[in-house]
Amino acid sequence: MNKQMNSRSKYLSSIRCIMVGMSVLLLSVLSGCRDVCKDVQCKNGGTCIDGSCNCPDGYSGPDCGTNITANFIGTYNVSETCPNVVTYTVNVGVDSINISEVNIANFNNSFSNLVHASVNGTTISIPGQAPDNDGRVVSGSGSFIPPNEIDWNYTVTGPSGTFSCSNSVWIK
Repeated sequence: MNKQMNSRSKYLSSIRCIMVGMSVLLLSVLSGCRDVCKDVQCKNGGTCIDGSCNCPDGYSGPDCGTNITANFIGTYNVSETCPNVVTYTVNVGVDSINISEVNIANFNNSFSNLVHASVNGTTISIPGQAPDNDGRVVSGSGSFIPPNEIDWNYTVTGPSGTFSCSNSVWIK
């Protein structure tokens, strides 16, 4: 009888060891499968993929909380050498319809109406447009240079010819 109890005790001890081993194995497998997006909060319609936010068009940042036009918004002092040195002020504001676009007041110190531009990362682009309906068409592009500068290349074409500027520096 002692032999049977000893055998049964060894059997139960083996079962316990197997159960503990399986529990440890199961816990280590499950901890490797944790949800990396559980604590990630993406704003503005962003979705979490592998622990990081994938932002919709118009937004950036770790939580999609930054409007990509935010760096461009503000009042700028403009200095151009095209070919003469000219200084003036422009205002860049949000576009109420498209989150990836901005409106520029007083572009080239000559347009009465707003010039529309689109933003993609650190690039701002003006598609060909005639904001004042006076025969002049403006187009161009610029680069945002942190923390507060935009460097522009643009062209204004109209009845009196073409004006090109490749040295327009805007500073907030």
